Amino acid sequence: MQGWDWAVCGTRFAVGSATGIAMVGREGSRNATFTVYVWECVCVGPFCVGGTECFWVENWRGLVLPGHWLSVDTRAPDHKWLRWNLDGAGGDTQVSLAAKYR
Repeated sequence: MQGWDWAVCGTRFAVGSATGIAMVGREGSRNATFTVYVWECVCVGPFCVGGTECFWVENWRGLVLPGHWLSVDTRAPDHKWLRWNLDGAGGDTQVSLAAKYR
């Protein structure tokens, strides 16, 4: 995925592990935030009588400086959906975000 200022990508199915790769163009003057999220579901009541509630949980966060890239491996032993966000570089800065699933 490519964009100006921000980019988002995620898995189309639950995976055991994946790598997210973020890049911020060297024309930028601000650091971008690279965040990894994992889709978690938890039981609402005892013995899951109330069903489950699911939500995105932040798994990792880091900064990507202009002109640099950052790669993050994420493991999800129970096979989960993953999402990567790259944002905050500024509207005048091109960003790229890629993911490799395993």
